[in-house]
Amino acid sequence: VKAKDVRQKLGTPDNLLSVAQAHERAASAAREKITALRTDIIAERRALAAQHNAKKKDLIAAYREERKRVFDAIEKRRIRETKVRQSRLRGGLSGLWDRMRGHYGRQQKINQAEAIRCARRDQHQKDSLVLNQLSERQALDRWVKEQTRELRNTSRDLRADISRFSTSKPAPSKNHPEPSPETHRRLER
Repeated sequence: VKAKDVRQKLGTPDNLLSVAQAHERAASAAREKITALRTDIIAERRALAAQHNAKKKDLIAAYREERKRVFDAIEKRRIRETKVRQSRLRGGLSGLWDRMRGHYGRQQKINQAEAIRCARRDQHQKDSLVLNQLSERQALDRWVKEQTRELRNTSRDLRADISRFSTSKPAPSKNHPEPSPETHRRLER
């Protein structure tokens, strides 16, 4: 490549940037791009937090409604089953006759055992509902924490890149030393 061709293509050496200036220009452009990316990530984190809060509110409302519906159904079933158990115990003279024969006491023990089984069943149903809802909420929280952690790490990496571009200066190497003023003069000829 001839010097004349280089001058024709690049222009005069006075118009060219020094290596330090070119490095600073590239570093400045990189800082701007990285800062924009970091701003986007911060906005994404905020959007994720807002989305999580909205989803959490919706879940809480849905869970509250589901628990109320299930708990009301359990209470209605408990009342119905209690009435059935009470109907097994006769009143009046028949009830007095059952008490004298011991049938009333036996039926009362059966009713108590059945009431305990039903109460355990109802409690298990309530507990499993609450535990399922809790595990769904925890899964959502874990997902959001993971997403937030990834965004935080990316933001931290970008912040480190910004500081690296802000403080780094080009180091002349053996292969590419800083051109001297004499080199610029030679190129002008």
